[in-house]
Amino acid sequence: MWQAMLHAGRAVAAVAPAVLAGLVLVACGSTGPEGPFTLRFAGDASFHAFDGGNEVRVAVVLVAPDATGQDSVVARDSATASVLAVPSFSFRFANLLEAGTWYAVDYWFDSNGNDRCDAPPDDHQWRDPLGRVIGAVNRTVTFDAGAMTDVCGTFAADTLASP
Repeated sequence: MWQAMLHAGRAVAAVAPAVLAGLVLVACGSTGPEGPFTLRFAGDASFHAFDGGNEVRVAVVLVAPDATGQDSVVARDSATASVLAVPSFSFRFANLLEAGTWYAVDYWFDSNGNDRCDAPPDDHQWRDPLGRVIGAVNRTVTFDAGAMTDVCGTFAADTLASP
């Protein structure tokens, strides 16, 4: 049996039900998302006591596929962390992440207020690996003094990848 496909209330083609099912699956994205996807990155209330009022700088990093490659920064932003609001800080990078690609977010707080990135513990900083992206990413991080790592190199002036 054949069925009519409707567009604006009018039949535009007649197709077999098996073909129609295949069209519906493709239209619904069953072949897999391709991106680009949006990244939402935020810090919870645990940052209030340690870094509320300090500037936080973030960089979205395209992670090199092997140890011999070099990571590259694909986006940056900054804001002032809140002392009361939840989330303490929040960033949105629309249509940035590509499917099948590995990313991380490097971020640091100018905890000592000297407007430059200093190794921990002088400035608080972390790398949050996002892994291989297969869709939109919503990430909220918690202050963890034991997980700090030096990411100052990510924020050097020459690390932003060319568009």
